[in-house]
Amino acid sequence: MVIEHVTRCEHMMMVIKEHEKDVKELENQRTSSLVWIAVAGHSCSEVNVIDANSPGDVLDTFYICSSRVLCIASVPGDWRDIPIT
Repeated sequence: MVIEHVTRCEHMMMVIKEHEKDVKELENQRTSSLVWIAVAGHSCSEVNVIDANSPGDVLDTFYICSSRVLCIASVPGDWRDIPIT
């Protein structure tokens, strides 16, 4: 019974350490609040970039005329990699 108790304690300590590690990793990750909204037209697709914290302001607009945008997916990355003009 003593061995079982030690094993449970060790297991709980491992779980706590793993949780603390996950919390630190989440604190180090900074996510972007930028949202890309695409509208496909007949000949071009228009992409608007807004900040979710201030959705009334369009930060950037650009057009993709060589092809139509069918889907946009989120790709995790460092928010500092996103140039804002």
